[in-house]
Amino acid sequence: MGLGLAGCSKSMPKDQAEAICASNLYKIVLAKAKYANAHSMTNGQYIWEGQIGECIEGGWDTIKCPYQGHYYINPVLQPASSNLIGAAGQAPVCSTHGSAIQLLANKVLESIGTNAANSRH
Repeated sequence: MGLGLAGCSKSMPKDQAEAICASNLYKIVLAKAKYANAHSMTNGQYIWEGQIGECIEGGWDTIKCPYQGHYYINPVLQPASSNLIGAAGQAPVCSTHGSAIQLLANKVLESIGTNAANSRH
């Protein structure tokens, strides 16, 4: 597991914070895949912030969770596209929001709940 990085404050609305966090997780996925492919890394190898920072515009320090979550890169899983789904916990995660897939699933469930409540009125 990579080292964590603290983010900002919880003064931002939940939806906006989750969108920023999901975007950050996606940036980490892309940087992780780019670095792993460029360095012929194999399953289970760890990538650290300093390594993928060169693959992120502005560097690793620009990746911050608005709710002070810590981002964990997690080991390489090949093919690189599998890193988004996160088989065996390989996807990058935020200690506050979880993985990008978890954030998406939560949005879908919230939408279903909202639509169901609105249809009853």
